Amino acid sequence: MNIMLQRDPSPLLPGITMYGVNSLPELMTEAVLGGFETLFLILVLRPWSYDRSWIRLTIATVCFAPWALAAGIAGMNSGSVYATHTLWRLTISAILSLILIISGIAAARRRFGANAK
Repeated sequence: MNIMLQRDPSPLLPGITMYGVNSLPELMTEAVLGGFETLFLILVLRPWSYDRSWIRLTIATVCFAPWALAAGIAGMNSGSVYATHTLWRLTISAILSLILIISGIAAARRRFGANAK
């Protein structure tokens, strides 16, 4: 995100009123938000424990995916720092959704496979 911030012209320059220019504190704001999002995911997913992991994964996906979509819509015409963070959010949401599908299939096979024997 720092590289994206350095590429943008300074919003303090005269005549810079176009879309997509980062404000000066945007990098710090997005870094703090990213830290809170990562902390939320770690606390909900608890990667050190596999007990009831699909329930925690469902909660994380249900909470994080709408947040990522709403943040993406809100930042549609924002600068590249916000856009980079939005791509990170959407990637995490896609990974959570994929893992949830895989975990659900494995749980169904385990449950119905055990009953079929």
